[in-house]
Amino acid sequence: MTKKIGLCLFITALFLISCVTTKQEDPAFKVTYKNSLYSYSNPLTFDSHEYLMKKEEAKAAREMREPDYSLIPQVGYILFRTVGLTLESAKASNWLFIIIDNTGKEVYRSLGKSDSTPNYNVSQYGTSWYDYEAIRLDDTSIEFPLQVHIVEPYSDRVYDITISNKQQTEGQ
Repeated sequence: MTKKIGLCLFITALFLISCVTTKQEDPAFKVTYKNSLYSYSNPLTFDSHEYLMKKEEAKAAREMREPDYSLIPQVGYILFRTVGLTLESAKASNWLFIIIDNTGKEVYRSLGKSDSTPNYNVSQYGTSWYDYEAIRLDDTSIEFPLQVHIVEPYSDRVYDITISNKQQTEGQ
């Protein structure tokens, strides 16, 4: 009986390890953290329309089906990981997200829309909570670079992050 339980635990651990993958970033865009304590952990990723289309094509080929582009936004997705010391401070729905394009136009302002319960991480230093917010960008008039201002709840912290097209920054 204990051998069966041990084998089941081993298979489960092996399965979980095989499911863990590293996040691939869109190689055409660069994310720069200006004043962020988060800069060491890269909490923000941006995936462009073109990058998401390539990922969908590769996934469809693996699954032997036609690509489905219907859910891909016209500009891309911004994914941000919130972190807090309490459940409430980590909830993405308590964080304010503001995005300003290159022309100074505010293209997005909203509290997070995630209604999930944050996950937690326990370490020797204590428990921290984290959540995710995905922002869909469909307005094709948006001009890069984008300035992303993220206001953390229950503190004075504002995170300033720039998303720039690598071709534009290399050409300057």
